[in-house]
Amino acid sequence: MKKLVSFVMLLFFLAIGSVALAAQQNLQAIYIITANDFHGHLRADNDAPGAARWAGVIDQLRRENPEGAVVLGAGDMLTGTLDANESHGISSVKIMNAVGFTADAVGNHKFDVSRKEIGLNAKAANFPLLSANIIDEQTHKVAQPFKPYIIVEHGGIKLGIIGLTTIETVSKATQKNLIGLMVLPPEAVAQKYIDEVRNKGAKVVILLTHIGSAQDHNGDIIGEITGLLDKVHGVDLAITGHTHLTVAGSYKHIPVLQAGCYGQAVGEAKILYSKTDGKVQRVNVKYIKVKEMPVYIDKEVEKIANTVTKRIDAKYNEVLAVNKRRLNNDLLGQSATGEFFCDLMRKEMQTDIVFFNGGGVRAEVPKGNVTYRTIKDIFPFPNKMVKLAMTGKDIHEVLEHGISNTGLRMLRFSGLKVRADITKPEGQRIVLVTTLDGKPLGDEAVYSVGTNDFLALGGDGFVTFKKGKTIAELNNTVEMCAELLKRQKELDYTGPDGRLQY
Repeated sequence: MKKLVSFVMLLFFLAIGSVALAAQQNLQAIYIITANDFHGHLRADNDAPGAARWAGVIDQLRRENPEGAVVLGAGDMLTGTLDANESHGISSVKIMNAVGFTADAVGNHKFDVSRKEIGLNAKAANFPLLSANIIDEQTHKVAQPFKPYIIVEHGGIKLGIIGLTTIETVSKATQKNLIGLMVLPPEAVAQKYIDEVRNKGAKVVILLTHIGSAQDHNGDIIGEITGLLDKVHGVDLAITGHTHLTVAGSYKHIPVLQAGCYGQAVGEAKILYSKTDGKVQRVNVKYIKVKEMPVYIDKEVEKIANTVTKRIDAKYNEVLAVNKRRLNNDLLGQSATGEFFCDLMRKEMQTDIVFFNGGGVRAEVPKGNVTYRTIKDIFPFPNKMVKLAMTGKDIHEVLEHGISNTGLRMLRFSGLKVRADITKPEGQRIVLVTTLDGKPLGDEAVYSVGTNDFLALGGDGFVTFKKGKTIAELNNTVEMCAELLKRQKELDYTGPDGRLQY
């Protein structure tokens, strides 16, 4: 009993000591909540908890902190589903306004819509769109309507929040919407703005980036963000996006935080700032999976989301076909959905081969009714199909770039059988490529290839497609696939069928 009393007294005095130390250092807690790659997932489905529940968790976390929180978006929040795309992102902006976002970084998918529509998004938003490295080619200043940074006050402490965008925007964004813009390497401008916000009184500096991060099996931070953090100093927190992964760790003593995608998680950073020392003492980062939390519903967000989804359902509820079984869509692996539609396109376009970027096939085909909305969710981007003439050698290069490239979703194709060794580096992965009748591709032989205009213009780094000779420009992807499903009426695909072996 005496030992128990002694132990309790020890804990008591330790607690008193901790409180005294905190008081002595005059510590101020700063609470940051983060989100990224929401991609307009307003409604709940297999991939997402839905905007109302996601926002409810953010609101609950904010309420649990006496001084509230700064809520920050790390880009690609607005578009990616029919619910969001129909309004060119405005529906998602309304959701973010209701949640109370302080700022949002500019992601590569900001350019899914036109520059005019980006301006309308910025005008509708109660928060700034931040990117210090997207530059107007004429003025050589940060392109409008973006801002390089903001300085906000929280708990009496000034926070400098600097926006940065992945250099991959150059290859991943819709090219026509980048005309007149330069995307500089983030490290070319970051330190300048870190110093600038410090000189303007910021005591805490946060990099709010749409730049990818990940963690290896040891928990170490890897990915594009490390190249930036290697070249800057004076940063207290790096918030990232783009890779759709949950990340909570540190790189060279800089905390790094990323909250998955589609509202599946939120990030939480607790910064302890010493007013006595004028320094950040500690930053704790973690991510919280929304579906593992109690169900909290944000009623205002629920009302906004329901209004949008009811309108979309009424407009796009036409049943095109009935599907006998669910077709999976593993973005980094095999996709029955991708195979099925590539096969349909190849037959319709009467080409030898079809390629489609894995990131352009964004959803799966559910069992049961397949509606027009289903197709718009699978193919959310406004691509058109084109027919090219390409050599076997160039087709081989396309496969080398697209199969198990860590920076891309898995390339989808039809008309080929491919065996790959994904342990090898790009340029050495493809072991064997044959046509459907088992004949190896001839390097100099010419094949007809169907693909979308995004890839044909070199999107996602598929520059080899630009060598192809354009034979024909065809219909919008969604319209083509919707018409094909109407004709088919019933789907009975049993893939993946083994066309890709690795």
